[in-house]
Amino acid sequence: AREAGIVLGIALLASILVRLVLLEPLYVSGPAMSPTLGAGDRVLVAKGLSSVTGLSRGDVVAFADPDNWQDIPAPSTSVFSTALAVLGIAPSPGDDVVMRVIGVGGDRVECCDAQGRILVNGQAVDEDYLPAGMPTDQVTFDVVVPADSYFVLGDDRALARDSRYHLEVNDGAVPDANVIGRVILRAWPPQVLTTPEVFASVPDPQGAP
Repeated sequence: AREAGIVLGIALLASILVRLVLLEPLYVSGPAMSPTLGAGDRVLVAKGLSSVTGLSRGDVVAFADPDNWQDIPAPSTSVFSTALAVLGIAPSPGDDVVMRVIGVGGDRVECCDAQGRILVNGQAVDEDYLPAGMPTDQVTFDVVVPADSYFVLGDDRALARDSRYHLEVNDGAVPDANVIGRVILRAWPPQVLTTPEVFASVPDPQGAP
C-alpha cells in the first residue's frame, strides 16, 4: 500500500508538472470557433511550443481573456472536477479564449477586399475553414498589429467577439503575455489542428528583416 501510494503521488506530481509546463487541457467555452471547434469541445494546448517556435498566422491559440471579450459565464463545477482540473486530468473550466491568429506583430490586417476577404500585408486570404457562405465584413478596420501581439478572429465571424470588437485597446490585438499556447488537438472527435496552407502566400510586412 505504501509503494502504491508513492507511485500514485509521483504520477500526480508528474501530471501537474506537465500541465504547468508543457500541455494543458481546456474547454472551448463558446461557439466563436465553429465549425472548427464547438462550444464544450475539449482541446489540448501546447504551452511550451509557442514560446519556442512562436505563433504563425492561421494557428489556433488559447489565451487569457484580456478584458471580458466573452460574455459567457464559466460553467459551474464541483470540488471533484476542480481538483481533476488542477491535477491536469480534466480540462480547466475558466474563461480562457480560443481563436485563430490572423496577424502577428508588424502585420497590416484589413477588412476587406471587394470579395469580402481579409487582407494581410496586402494579400487577400481565402479562408476555406470558415462556415460556407460566412461573410467576414461585420466590422471594417485597418490596423498594424503591435509588436509582441496577435490579431485574432473566430472562425464563426457572425458570433465571435474577437479583435475586431476591441480595436480601442492595443488595436484589438492580444498581448503575448496573455497567450497560453497553441491548440494542437481536439479530443473528440479526434482532430489534430494544423496551420492552414492559405497563409503560406502572405508576405512579410514591409520593412521586416
